[in-house]
Amino acid sequence: MGRMRSSCFTTLAATALWLMLQSKDVARALQQRELWNPQPFWTQAQLDTGAAVHTPAQFVELIRKLEAGQPINVVAWGSSVTAEFAGCYSETGRTFMRPAGVPRSCDLVDQPTAVSDEQRFATGWGTLLMRLVNDTWPHANHSFANNGRAGSPLDFYAAASCGESMLPDPLDLLILENMGGASSPAMIELTMRMAIHSAHVAHPGGPRPAIILLNSNYVVETDNSRGVWALCMGHYTCNTSCAPDGPHPFQHIVGQLMPGSTEPQSLELGALYGIDVLPYNTWLHMLMRDGSLPSQGVGACEELGKLFSDSVHPRMLGRHMLGELLFASLTRARAWLAANGAAAPASAAPAASSSPASDTSPASGVSGASALAGSALGAVEAGASGSGVYTGSTGGGGGGLLWGSGGGGWGVGGGGWGVRVPGLPVRTYATGALLLEEKRCYMAGTVGPGFTHKMDAAQVPKSYLDVVSSQGWVLVFFDGDQAHRHKPGLVAWEPGSTLQVRGVPGEHQPMTSPGPDGWVAVAITFLISYTERGMAEVTCVSGCTCDPLVIDSHTEHHYSVSDNRFFAVTQSPDCLLQLRVLTNTTSGGHRFKLLGVTVKAPLLDQSMG
Repeated sequence: MGRMRSSCFTTLAATALWLMLQSKDVARALQQRELWNPQPFWTQAQLDTGAAVHTPAQFVELIRKLEAGQPINVVAWGSSVTAEFAGCYSETGRTFMRPAGVPRSCDLVDQPTAVSDEQRFATGWGTLLMRLVNDTWPHANHSFANNGRAGSPLDFYAAASCGESMLPDPLDLLILENMGGASSPAMIELTMRMAIHSAHVAHPGGPRPAIILLNSNYVVETDNSRGVWALCMGHYTCNTSCAPDGPHPFQHIVGQLMPGSTEPQSLELGALYGIDVLPYNTWLHMLMRDGSLPSQGVGACEELGKLFSDSVHPRMLGRHMLGELLFASLTRARAWLAANGAAAPASAAPAASSSPASDTSPASGVSGASALAGSALGAVEAGASGSGVYTGSTGGGGGGLLWGSGGGGWGVGGGGWGVRVPGLPVRTYATGALLLEEKRCYMAGTVGPGFTHKMDAAQVPKSYLDVVSSQGWVLVFFDGDQAHRHKPGLVAWEPGSTLQVRGVPGEHQPMTSPGPDGWVAVAITFLISYTERGMAEVTCVSGCTCDPLVIDSHTEHHYSVSDNRFFAVTQSPDCLLQLRVLTNTTSGGHRFKLLGVTVKAPLLDQSMG
């Protein structure tokens, strides 16, 4: 908002005018004019420095396809920044969203850009990316699949999701949105390796998909005591209250790392695996250093408020920012390949490059030089897979992995390119062995005539979850009145509420490779939040054995995200599991939300080709 309107009025007349401006119609008009009318303030040169780690060689096959006039398939995994703000671009994308249980509106390529908050899903950053792709390389069959899940860090995709079984064929580009830049390095690595393995199973010896890790950093702290700063950015309070001499001086964390951030490790992972890493915290900090973005006071509050509606979710201008940053990785790679591809020998893999960073930048001190030398992914044996079952690769810490036959990596010669596509490194980044696993996921989708909001959990289709009995549990599509945020799950509000499900560890057919004595790992995915959340106990009632598991879904942090707890269960189709909400509580409330159940077991054949 303008300077004059952001000043607090001190006279009675001014106060009356301010109250009038708060009327719904006027406020909406102001928001539409100033917060939703995109006016980018960045340059192409600045966009070209958005990737803190950039590996042009990973885009060789994608660029080759585009230059040859072929369509590409792009998939995005991530949190609400993806699920609610990335869009889906085409009818292909709209159809792809249905199996994941996301019956929200879709922004199509021929629809106009959103101009109001009511159209928050009308134009996403993924759609804006694909429009730029289509403007440069036109094709009617380019597709973008939004597989984001609100409140889910990449840990969810690595540990408790079967999203790999829903990847398009072929997968050309995977965008991993790392909520808050806080996913653990092991989970980021695990997610990448699952996707790469899945692509290899579909096309042994085929090119590795390009991967972009998008760190969706927080721009203000999310702690309760700092919530006023997000209110200032959202124009819910008078902005001069956030002035340096006001009662709540505005402070942002652009260019800083929140406690628990794993951004430095994500940059190292990017260099090691030969992917691109876009931490827009670093990029916004660069804009502040360049003077393109105010760095303090009300000016910083208002300009960041044009990009974000709160601490992390993008407004329309912020979505343009994300779409253009992602597209810059493609155009930068295209230029590099055009200048170097024909001259680079297939036996010499280009190293990842790191953008310059200041001493205070999160990227400072991280280099990708020569991290990819000699790395490539080789043949990996596919395990058993079938309906409702995904056999995913979670790596292997032992020998060298080579992508393609001959152990030399892929020298893609078509179209004049003579560079080698990076693949998996010889050793994993995270500590510990990463195994090939067989997974089964339940509660994966809530679209169709068999589902209604707030239906009794006992009535959900057996294909969703085989509920034997339910006392106090209901299926919800969203929380409270937030119909715009699709977060399906089974919810109970009262202590003593009991949910019993059958056959999860052994339904249809047993896992092909349970552990000793038939043990399998079961993951309970649930919502943790700061609002009156309760505790639940998971037990094996009959047909199987396990140690009781107590889960506390309350957190003191000011966010609501998914989390996982694992426990070992003996495999049996007659296994009866029970979730019961406990009387004990650390929050004063008892609400518990179950988001998913996943069964995992290592494959017997752990060979890597």
